[in-house]
Amino acid sequence: NQLDNPVFYDGFNATNLYGGLVPIYAPSTYEGGSSLSHLNETTFTNLLMTPAIANGQSVRTVSDLEIAMMKDQGWTVIPEPATVVLILGFGAVSIFIKRVLG
Repeated sequence: NQLDNPVFYDGFNATNLYGGLVPIYAPSTYEGGSSLSHLNETTFTNLLMTPAIANGQSVRTVSDLEIAMMKDQGWTVIPEPATVVLILGFGAVSIFIKRVLG
C-alpha cells in the first residue's frame, strides 16, 4: 500500500520534471481500474490521471507531468499550437477545394 510499500513511476522525463520518483495510486485495498494505474490522489489532487473526480470538479487539460509520462511510454505528443495549425490547414484546404470544384 501507499504507506507501507509505496509505488512510484520512474520514467526519465517524468522524474526529471517532478524532481524525483512520481507517486502512483496504491491504496491498501486493491481497486480494480484505479490501483497502480493512476497518480497518487494525495499528492496530485487536480490532475487528469488521478483515480477519482469529485462532484463539480473537471479537469480538461493534461499537465506537463502527465505529458512527460506519456513521452516516457513512447507516445508522440504534439504541442497544442500544432493542433491549431492542423485545423487551420485543413480548413484552408477545404475552402480551396470548394472554390476549385465549385
